[in-house]
Amino acid sequence: MPSAKTLSLVLSLLVLAVILSVAVWLQKAPSGDDNANDGDCVLDQSDCSFKLGKHSAVVSLSPRPIPIEEQIHFTFDIPDEYRLEEAHIEGVNMYMGRTIVFIDRQQLPLTGISFLGSCSEPSMQWKLSMVFSRDGNSFYRELYFNTTLGNTIL
Repeated sequence: MPSAKTLSLVLSLLVLAVILSVAVWLQKAPSGDDNANDGDCVLDQSDCSFKLGKHSAVVSLSPRPIPIEEQIHFTFDIPDEYRLEEAHIEGVNMYMGRTIVFIDRQQLPLTGISFLGSCSEPSMQWKLSMVFSRDGNSFYRELYFNTTLGNTIL
């Protein structure tokens, strides 16, 4: 007959396996509308739409191709009941810190400007992170875009 110590170890491992399985399942489980982006839109190729609750929001940027070390313009067309709290850009394939998107809240749709720094990578992948709020709740969205050093005159 196995000792109490062995049974305790086996039971602990079984509980750990169940907890890890549930964590993996929850991570892969589809989320509700408030956490889902629509498709795999890439901002340097087209405007991108995504769900905010039961409504759609659209983000666009210009100019295209996206320049380095020059002003980039964003347009945020979001449902009236949502507020864009903040937006920033981060490098994906090379971390270059967070670059703030300065949002002009005096007109609708909202607009913003930002700048991208140059680096040693000739092709960069970027992530636009946005935080929206509604009724005291926050909603996080990410959109991606690419730049190529050859598209910019330095």
